[in-house]
Amino acid sequence: MGKLTKILNNLKQIFEKEDILVDEASLETYSYDATPFAKGVKPIAVVFPKNPYQVQELVKFAQKE
Repeated sequence: MGKLTKILNNLKQIFEKEDILVDEASLETYSYDATPFAKGVKPIAVVFPKNPYQVQELVKFAQKE
């Protein structure tokens, strides 16, 4: 299993399908912010936590990766 697949599978264990974006348009949209200095970096996925538990699990997962 590749690293990308592993990451997405772990996100699917934390979030509902509709709370994970992986389409090209969304990844492009969320690849930058209003900071004039930062160059955009395309994310692997965009997630929308709905509760503190999901945020906590996401942080735990990010620390492991």
